[in-house]
Amino acid sequence: MIRLNKIRKSVIWFFIAISVMGSGYIVRNYVFPTINDKIFRPRIKFNTKVYDFGSINKVDDISCYFTFCNTGYGELEIYRVITTCDCMLFDKPSDLVLFGQYDSILIVLDSNIVGYFSKEIIIISNSVTSPDYVYLRGTVITSNINNNQ
Repeated sequence: MIRLNKIRKSVIWFFIAISVMGSGYIVRNYVFPTINDKIFRPRIKFNTKVYDFGSINKVDDISCYFTFCNTGYGELEIYRVITTCDCMLFDKPSDLVLFGQYDSILIVLDSNIVGYFSKEIIIISNSVTSPDYVYLRGTVITSNINNNQ
């Protein structure tokens, strides 16, 4: 009876250890990571996550680039870029971004609305950190130029 209780406890501890360790397989008390683990996945790192236009005059379109680097060990693919309003257009990379390579996402904003703006852009990718958020902000002003002579 005592031996049976020890076996039960050993089995329970074995399953607890497996569930805590996550994915991977065990050989002599060492967990070998599998391809699904975070250490083998790509990681996107933006140079800046907030682009501040400051005060700008009312023009047709303003644009900026969000530059990023793949600091992970897999091939980075940008699946989707989601803008929070219809006043923005974007151009995302169509190719895979390899380890250590830089690329950028172009954002074009229609600045017809006067006043302060703050926009959020969501980037969906195969990165460990996905979804990633970047932001645009600034103030659109009108210039009061009188053409009276």
